[in-house]
Amino acid sequence: DYLFVALQGSNSIDIIDPYESKFITSLENIGLAPQGLVVSQDGKLLLVHNFMSRNIVVFDVATFLKTHNPRSITKKAEIKSVQNEILEAKVLRGKQIFYNARDFRMSRDGYLSCASCHQEGRHDGRVWDFTDRGEGFRNTTSLVGKRGMDQGRVHWTANFDEIQDFENDIRGAFGGKGFLTEEQFAATKDPLGGTKAGLNDDLDALAAYVTSLSKKEVSPFKPASGFSEAALRGLRVFESQSCTSCHAGANFTDSASGKLHDVGSIKRTSGKRRGEQLLGIDTPTLLGLWNSAPYLHDGSAETLMDVLVSENKSQLHGQTQKLSEQEIKDLVQYLKEL
Repeated sequence: DYLFVALQGSNSIDIIDPYESKFITSLENIGLAPQGLVVSQDGKLLLVHNFMSRNIVVFDVATFLKTHNPRSITKKAEIKSVQNEILEAKVLRGKQIFYNARDFRMSRDGYLSCASCHQEGRHDGRVWDFTDRGEGFRNTTSLVGKRGMDQGRVHWTANFDEIQDFENDIRGAFGGKGFLTEEQFAATKDPLGGTKAGLNDDLDALAAYVTSLSKKEVSPFKPASGFSEAALRGLRVFESQSCTSCHAGANFTDSASGKLHDVGSIKRTSGKRRGEQLLGIDTPTLLGLWNSAPYLHDGSAETLMDVLVSENKSQLHGQTQKLSEQEIKDLVQYLKEL
């Protein structure tokens, strides 16, 4: 008769009557990042797994289910779910902040946090319109494997030079109060200007968590024995087309150089960079392409084949028009196995 709905970012459980489309009540501040819900077989207990509090909270809902009185719901116990925490204290605190939309420093309305688009540090597969912040259509990228600033400036236009610059997004789109004082933010508002690192322990902890995302995800397309024959042929195509001139080094990007490139993907909807004319895009890493569709800065390419063919009519993104169909397929296979 009722739906128990976990609101991960808001740290609450909503109870809804689906037959009447009616909100009944909300169990507030039950812990950080509730993700899992189980009602016991006898219908007496509701167990809630708080991912970031590292515990399970048990509620007695027996009387409520009989009388429909939400005030009868009582908390019975809290059970520790992690005995040996593997994250260091600062990283764990940063991860808790990353998920917590209920923190008014993070979000005004309690439903936006970093995890809203980057669950587990990954991406949501969406394209967002950031015109209001002096940008344009931007495809969400994964943070996993990037180790924070290890690959260079962040965002498609390289407009942040430290993870702490997300204070700007928090104060802007999220509507949060921010983690810095007004004086500190005024002095560091330009994300390519004054340094925010070291000004606030919690903002630094948030950066520490993002930096901790160092493990690269293994492609399921790559055989355990190494690159497939098709991928090895694709590697030769990759090198012959001078793809390494931009997608260079172990990270397959020249982002650390600060260079921006126009590969023919800039459109009217691509907007601006820092409120000024957009002349180029930061080179994205090719690692993890198998799990990062859609592609290009505006998500206009649904597949890697689209990147190389449909969205490359200007031939600014390598001379793929001169490649055979088989060569393009081999190149795609190589990119999928990275």
